[in-house]
Amino acid sequence: MPADTKRWALHFVVDTGLETTGFVPNPSAWFVTADDSYPLGSIYVYPAAENSITATFPHMALNGPPKGQLKFRTGHLCVTAPDAVFGRFGSAVEPLDEHARLEWHVGRTVEWVKAAANDKLLGDGDPYEFPVFPVADTGRKPGEVVRVAFQENASRLAEWNKCGEIYGLVPLHPVAHRQNVRAVGNFEDGGGHTLLPVSWGRAVDIRNKNAQWAAWLRLPHPPVGMPWEAPRTWAHLGTICRHLGVDFDAFTDQLSRGGRHKKIDFVLVGFPIPEYVGAEPVQMAWKAARLPQPVSRKMRGVSGFRTGPSQLRSQVQLTVSGNNPINWQPTENWETQILNARGAFDQALGETRMLVIGAGAVGSKVAETLARGGCESLTIADADVLEAGNMRRHALTLSHVGQGKAHAMADRLNRISPYMNAVAFPGALPPAGEGLARLLRNHDLVLDMTAEDSVLASLASYADGKRREFISISTGYEARRLFFFAHKGDNFPVNDFHVAMEPWIEREGAEHSAPDGGRGGVRDAPGCWHPLFPARDDALQILAGAAVRMVERFHIGELDPGLHVLELKDDPKTGAPTLVSAVP
Repeated sequence: MPADTKRWALHFVVDTGLETTGFVPNPSAWFVTADDSYPLGSIYVYPAAENSITATFPHMALNGPPKGQLKFRTGHLCVTAPDAVFGRFGSAVEPLDEHARLEWHVGRTVEWVKAAANDKLLGDGDPYEFPVFPVADTGRKPGEVVRVAFQENASRLAEWNKCGEIYGLVPLHPVAHRQNVRAVGNFEDGGGHTLLPVSWGRAVDIRNKNAQWAAWLRLPHPPVGMPWEAPRTWAHLGTICRHLGVDFDAFTDQLSRGGRHKKIDFVLVGFPIPEYVGAEPVQMAWKAARLPQPVSRKMRGVSGFRTGPSQLRSQVQLTVSGNNPINWQPTENWETQILNARGAFDQALGETRMLVIGAGAVGSKVAETLARGGCESLTIADADVLEAGNMRRHALTLSHVGQGKAHAMADRLNRISPYMNAVAFPGALPPAGEGLARLLRNHDLVLDMTAEDSVLASLASYADGKRREFISISTGYEARRLFFFAHKGDNFPVNDFHVAMEPWIEREGAEHSAPDGGRGGVRDAPGCWHPLFPARDDALQILAGAAVRMVERFHIGELDPGLHVLELKDDPKTGAPTLVSAVP
C-alpha cells in the first residue's frame, strides 16, 4: 500500500468448500487492512483485485475497481453489525486483543463468504437494507452534487397504492436558499394535476422561481440488480423496469412530453420498502438521478433528426439508454417522525402554536431548543436590535448585528427544520390598541421572557375567553436561579405572579447589593438590561434547557401551575453543575 495511507494490508484466501457460484468464486482472495496503531484503530476487509468477487452484495460497500495501485477493490465488508448472519463465529463483541481481533475479522469474513455463496446474507426478519446507489455526477465537482429530500410514511404509501399513475412530474424546491439542497414538492401527473401534495415549512421556498423539475417513475419493487446493486446505467434501469412489468419506453415518451413545457433536470425513481425483509412495505422511497443533459425544447439536437416533438423524443431515448451512467444523487427521507427519531419533544407540544415574547439571551436559547425538539409553529416577538455585546450569550451571531432580533431569530429557526413556520413580530411590546389581540389570537401557548412588568400587565389585561397556557421565564443575578411561572387560563394572573416572586426579589436584592448597583464590577454598564449585565453563557444554557423541559412537562400535565425556582450549584471540587429546587 502507499506509504501515506499509514495502513498495513494482509492477503488471505477463503476456501468455503462450496461450489463456485455465478458471483462467488471458490477459493476467493481477500485483503484485511488495519491502522498502523493496530490492535487499535479501524479494520476493513476488501475483495482482492484478482480471484475474488466483483459484484456488490448486501452488508457491503460499493464494490468498485481498485483505486490507484492498490491490489484490492473498494467494496469493504460489514462484518461487525449483522450478527444474525455472522453470529455463528464466536462472540458478537469484537475483541481488542492483538491476535484475537484479527482472527475475529477473518473468521466473520469466512461466514460472510459462505452466506453470500448460499444467498443467505439477507433473511426474513432482518432489517431491510437498501441496495447500493452509488452517488456520482459525471463531469461535475463534488460540491455540485444535489441532495434531494422527500417526505414519505405509511399513510402516504396508502395514498400511493390508490393512485394508478406510475409517472409524472414534480418540482424540486431550494432549501434555505441553497441550490444544491432540494425538497420534493407536489407530485403531478402528466397533465399537471396534483396527485399527492406535500407540506414543508418556510425553509422550503415553494414560491421560488428557481425550482428545478424532475420526472418521477414509480416501480412496484426496488430496482435491484443481481446480487444487490442499484442499476448503474440507464439501459440497466430499463431492463429492470421491464422485468418488473413497467414500460420504460412509455416513461421516456412521458419525459419527452414533459420537456416540451418544462426543463427537466432529474429523474426520481420511487419504490415501496418494508422495515424488515419479507414484511409488507411501510413507505415509499425515492432515489434521484441527474439526467445526462436536461430535457427541454432547447435540448441539444443531433443531425439527421427533424425538429419538433419526434426529435425531442429521439433525443430523450438516446439520453436515457445504452451505457450512459446514472448520476445518482444523495436522497433522504425527511419525514417528521424520521427527523424526530433522534430526539424530540412530546408530539402535543410540537404541534402547539407558540408565541415567544422576548428574543434575548434566554428567549433565543429557549426558542432554538424548541425548534430543534420538533416544535413547528413559533412567533418571535421582540422590538430590539441585536448588539455586539449580546454575542457572549445569544443564539444569533455577528452576521446579525444591527438586525432586528425577531426577524433574525425567525430566519434562524426556519433554517433548523424543514417543517418550521417561524414568523417575526418586531413591534413594540406590549402592542398598543388591537395589536395584542392580533398577536395572541392564533396562539395556544405564550412564553414571556422579557422580565418586564409592563408585558405581564398587558397579558393580564387581555382576555378573549380562550383558555391558553401562559409561562413566564426569567433568571436571577449571574443566571444562578431560574424562575418559572406557569398558568392555564384566559389571561396571565399578574397579581399571583408578583406575590410569588416578591420574596425572591428581596432575596436577590440582598444577596447582590453592591456599591456599583449590583453590576458585579462590570464597568460602563448603564443599566441592568444592558448586554454587559453579568451572566455566563454556560449557566444560561443550562437554565434554558431546564426551562424547556419544564414547558413540556407543564404542557402535558406533569408539572403543577405556579412558581417553580431552580438554583444552579457547582460541585466545589469538579465544578460540575447541579440544578436543585429552591424555596425562599
